[in-house]
Amino acid sequence: MSEGPCSPSLAPRKKPRPVPAAKVHHGCCVEGMKALAADSVSLVLADPPYGVGQAGWDSGDDYMTFAYQWMTEANRVLHPGGTLLFFASPCTIWSSHMNVALEESGMEHQQTLTWIYGQGGDARLETMRQYAVRSETVEWWTKPGGMYSFHPALAAERYSEEDKRTALAKGVGRVNEASLDKGRPPRTWCDVPRENSRSKERQYGKHPAMKPLMLAERLVNVHSNPADVVLVPFAGSGTEVLVASKLGREVIGYETEPDYIELMKRRFEGHGIASTFV
Repeated sequence: MSEGPCSPSLAPRKKPRPVPAAKVHHGCCVEGMKALAADSVSLVLADPPYGVGQAGWDSGDDYMTFAYQWMTEANRVLHPGGTLLFFASPCTIWSSHMNVALEESGMEHQQTLTWIYGQGGDARLETMRQYAVRSETVEWWTKPGGMYSFHPALAAERYSEEDKRTALAKGVGRVNEASLDKGRPPRTWCDVPRENSRSKERQYGKHPAMKPLMLAERLVNVHSNPADVVLVPFAGSGTEVLVASKLGREVIGYETEPDYIELMKRRFEGHGIASTFV
């Protein structure tokens, strides 16, 4: 199958150039992105508030007004073929409105991904009024006009020996051990534990929606290349900024809450990663 303008880029990677320290701005991402050049970013990795009362503008029309603003700027700064990933909750419909807005802006939807996790605060069955939330979605959009980055081998999962035996028995003549050794191709869902209260990362400070390092690593590896510019509009606890910086990306982040800025500083220092806060 020939590659179209938005086909996945599976070519060998070039030797990365030196990457500067991550830069985190204390301020609004919309105003910050307006200062960036158009077509200058490879990956926007966004974890916006979910519309459940975590911010003053986190309700009603105000939520979508702000969403339009940051998504418009994200579209502008992405280069052709660049990727936008944004997290969303299964408990709201804001992601549906955001998807419609992105489609109308000319962006191309690739897939809806699902992050699942097994643990969390459990309610008594007698008092439950909704299903227990053990998942969040990630919407994957790309900017047309170029080839998007997609490196599935970097998210392949190792087969257990039992899984291998089962696959070889069922797929006689179609599956061989060499192909299984490459790992299971990544699917539209992944099971990654949350950073719970006993996590080392939680020891740096509190954040209501700290994403796990393992999940961020998967997304950054698959959807960008070393030395790419990665933009994190809602830096929060700093997980995405920290991981992208560790993986050799040039990272730009924005965060409005002073407490979270201090949390990020502690995490970067704890991980021994260079960073600049402005």
